[in-house]
Amino acid sequence: MPSKPKSRWADTEEDAALEAKQKRQKEEKKRLKAEKARRLEEDRKAKEAGATKETHQADDDDERPSKRRKVTPDRTARDRMKASLRGWAPCRSAKNYKKLNDIEEGTYGHVSRAKDVATGRIVALKRLKLDEADRNGMPVTALREIKLLRMCDHRNVVKLLETVVDSSDPPKFARPHLPSTIDTYTQATTNSAPAPAFL
Repeated sequence: MPSKPKSRWADTEEDAALEAKQKRQKEEKKRLKAEKARRLEEDRKAKEAGATKETHQADDDDERPSKRRKVTPDRTARDRMKASLRGWAPCRSAKNYKKLNDIEEGTYGHVSRAKDVATGRIVALKRLKLDEADRNGMPVTALREIKLLRMCDHRNVVKLLETVVDSSDPPKFARPHLPSTIDTYTQATTNSAPAPAFL
C-alpha cells in the first residue's frame, strides 16, 4: 500500500525545533519572574520585621502616648509667595483722578484723559466695557490684560501704572498719557518723508 503524500503544511523537524525553543524561552521567563517576585516578597517581609522591631523598642523606651509633631510651613514657599505679590497693592479709588476729556472708544473700553489729583500727572484712563447681563464679574480679557501688562516691562510697551476702582463704575486702568497714537505717528512720518522712487 503506497504511503500518503505529505502535505505542504505539515510540521517538519524545523518547526518542531522552533516550537521547543519557544517553549523553553517561555518557561525561562516564567521562572525568572517567579524568582523576582519571591525576592521582592522576602525584602518586604524583612522591612516589615525591621519596622515592627523598631516600634517595639520605641514603645519600651517611652510609655506615654506620642504627640503630633508641629509642622511649620516651608519658609521658602512663603518667600516665593511674597515675591510673586511684590508690587501688588490694594486699588486706589477713581476719585483720585479728575477727568479732563474723552479720547477714544475701543473694542474693550473707553479711554479718557485724566489728571492725578495728588501728583498732577496726566494719565490715560481706560474704563472697561462690562456686559450688564454677565454676572461673572470682571471679564477674562481684562484679567489677562492686567496680568500681561504687570509682567511686561519694555520701553516699547505702555506701562500699566495702576488699576483704579469706583463703586458705581467698572474698573479703570491708569497708564501714562501719550500725545499721539501709533496711527497718527505713522501717518505723520509717511506724509513728511518723500515717496521712494521706483525704477
